[in-house]
Parts: sequence; structure tokens; C-alpha cells
Amino acid sequence: MLLFKVTLKRKSLTQPMIALIALVTYVPVWRESASGQASQHQDCLRSEIHRSLSSAVEAPQLGVEYKRVAKFGLATRKSHYRIGEMISIDLAVLNNSEEPLFFYKDFSDTQDGLQAQDQHGNKIDLRFWVIPSIAIASESYTTIKPGDVVVKSLLVLCGCNLPELLNYDQSMEELYDSLENRTEVFEACLAATKAGRYTISAKLENHHVVHSDGEPNFKTAVGMMRSQPLTITISE
Repeated sequence: MLLFKVTLKRKSLTQPMIALIALVTYVPVWRESASGQASQHQDCLRSEIHRSLSSAVEAPQLGVEYKRVAKFGLATRKSHYRIGEMISIDLAVLNNSEEPLFFYKDFSDTQDGLQAQDQHGNKIDLRFWVIPSIAIASESYTTIKPGDVVVKSLLVLCGCNLPELLNYDQSMEELYDSLENRTEVFEACLAATKAGRYTISAKLENHHVVHSDGEPNFKTAVGMMRSQPLTITISE
């Protein structure tokens, strides 16, 4: 199940997302193509090119560390939320190198990819009920050109006290069906119970490289990189 929506068109961007992209790029946010859409990245789906994967350990010449080639940041549409509201989180990854690179598309990959803490440094649970697919294939990677950005967004419920979230006896399918009946579908809840300041961070992690007969010199971003924390304030 797709948890994150790739946002490529200018009209769908919020002002915080534009500011986030500007922050990680330090260049004009969008370079428009002739069709008026941002020429951002290309998925590994071209049928005429054969691609396969291997461990980065097996083919180290095809890997390059995230920290050398990427910038990674988070933004939110506002800085103050109440218990029961939706927290919007926008994530942006920039190819900061001078060459096109393969990036793993699910760079915010849910459960261990996002972490939260309260103002005292205590870990706060981010509870997910949709289990992501762990299958990795060449289609899981996308090509990002130098200076281009991939932006993804998700919604997190502030607080985990909805009745349907507290009832873990029901099946995952029934739980997700009940959540989809809400006006806003969210992927997780933040188990915040008290007012205060909270920080959220995300992680880039990948340990495979792409072999491509059409792009034999393209490298893949590998290793692990964590974003700077995003700070929000929560009130009851």
C-alpha cells in the first residue's frame, strides 16, 4: 500500500513545502519544463532498460554515501497543533551532487524512519497500523538529476486516543476500513498526551545499488542519514 504521495506539480505545493525545498537547495525551487511541469525525477520503469539490484557491499563502486550527495529536510504547514488535529509532515530530498543518481523512493519508510521526542528527550511512540511492503526491487528506485528534489507528504494524527485506534482487538483490515471512513486518511498517530514541545525527525536508509545496462555509470545513494529535527508545539 502506498503510504506517501510524491508531489511534483507546482500548484500542489504548500508554502512550507516551497520554503523547505528552498532551504535544502539554496537555488530557485522549480525549473519548469516546456510543458509547464517540473522535471523532477524519473522512475526506474523504462521497459527498454534492464535494471537489477545487488547489495552495496557486493558492488561498492556503484554506491555513494547519502551524506556526500544528499540534503534532507522536514517541514510542517504550521508549528502549533492540538490533540486530535492532523500533523502534516513534508519531507524533501535533494540530489546535491553533480551527477544523476538512483535514490530509494521510500526514503521516509514509516516505522523506524520517523522518530519523535518530547521536550525532555523522552521517546514518543509514532504508531503505524499499515505495514509497509518490505520487498525491494529495481522499481523501488528513482533517478534524481543534479539539483532536483523529491517531496513526499504524510498525515499523522496528534494523539492516539481515537476509539478505533484504542481497539487493537479488531483485525488490521477492519481498523484501516474504519479509519478510511474519516474525512482525512492518516498513516500514523503520535502518542502525545501532554501539552509541550515535540520534535520529529526522519531517516534515509538504503543498502542496495542499481545495476542498469542503460545507465552503467549511475551510482546509487546508500547508507543512512537522519534529518534535522522538526519542532512543533502541542496543546490539549
